[in-house]
Amino acid sequence: MIYLLLALSPVIFYLRMFWGFFQQDEWLGYSQYVLHKGQNFGGLLAYFFTASIGHFTPFTIATVHSLFGLFNLHYIDFAIVSLGLHLVTGTLVFVLAKNLFNDVKLATLTTFMFGIFS
Repeated sequence: MIYLLLALSPVIFYLRMFWGFFQQDEWLGYSQYVLHKGQNFGGLLAYFFTASIGHFTPFTIATVHSLFGLFNLHYIDFAIVSLGLHLVTGTLVFVLAKNLFNDVKLATLTTFMFGIFS
């Protein structure tokens, strides 16, 4: 029962987000894509790996830049690839948690919580 309560607690907190889609990160990513799309490979690498005041996520920045380069603002294509990448990441988290905990239930709970927390 405790696993169910733990798993459902994020859903309760984020329930209001299921009725709408918050796009702040996507618009920031697109503005950065427009700003840096004409750079050469060295300039792009410098942009991807420049430390920021927040999170240091060079591969996320490179992925978002590449997705906007491929799909521009075609949301359906962007969303399908993005969901696929999230599925791959969730699967890798499950494999890691299963190897760390040696428990499928705990690995499933860990993956679920990883997948729904922002």
